[in-house]
Amino acid sequence: MALAAPGVLSLSDGEGCDVLQAVDVRSLRLPGASLMRDFDAVFCVVGGKGDLSDATLASVLRYLNTTVRTSTANAAIHLALDGYDDDSRELWEIPEVKAYVRRLILGLDLEVMSRLDPLSRILGSVCCGMLRPVGKDPVTGNTRFERTDL
Repeated sequence: MALAAPGVLSLSDGEGCDVLQAVDVRSLRLPGASLMRDFDAVFCVVGGKGDLSDATLASVLRYLNTTVRTSTANAAIHLALDGYDDDSRELWEIPEVKAYVRRLILGLDLEVMSRLDPLSRILGSVCCGMLRPVGKDPVTGNTRFERTDL
């Protein structure tokens, strides 16, 4: 693990190959395309408990939409929210998170949307009302979802 820049953490496979990067996009300034270079995955902290403001959202959208548009990398983008680990609810069950993620998803460029990892897509789909949880899988304990009629 190494700090690549303020608010950026990079992980290596031990053989000099960077495989993962975590970025708190709330604190970074543009341009940031170089931060996505040569990574398989980029975890982006896009908000957190007490930090789901319009100003944070605008900053995150500006950063993600510009960075992905100007980047040649094809890293998967994982959306993360901090400060909710002690909350027993799923993120989509927290009203302020659901509203924030919905606005975030609706503000992302299609290119950014196409690069979201499956879990980020599910979170966005539930927050936007396209999927709804229907229970837990009895074997894995994972939440099961079904499509909604929009």
